Amino acid sequence: MSDTAYAEETGAPSTPSARGRLATVLLMVGFLVLVPILSLMGLLLVMTSDSCGVNSCSTGLIVTGVAVAVGAPVLAFLVTLAWTVVRWRRGRSTWWLPLVGVAVGAALWGVGAALAFSAVG
Repeated sequence: MSDTAYAEETGAPSTPSARGRLATVLLMVGFLVLVPILSLMGLLLVMTSDSCGVNSCSTGLIVTGVAVAVGAPVLAFLVTLAWTVVRWRRGRSTWWLPLVGVAVGAALWGVGAALAFSAVG
């Protein structure tokens, strides 16, 4: 019998299962491993300026793109961690939050990369 079905039968509050919490912890650890990798890849976007001539690139846009690509994974992890702790303490399901956090962090990293690449004239 699942935890939710048991909670509905007995009237007890529904709490996440041990497997759901273990999945949350493992996914957050995986996310934590990905954060420095994505941030390092964001720093490597500085090399987009290698093909720039004297005035053919927007260095400000490259710097903005690199900053977004470096900071987005860290920010996505911290927001996901805070949101996970809040939901965990309230007894809600949390296993899906790291998956959403990774997707958002990767999407924002892509926005930063697109900004950096668009600055090369």
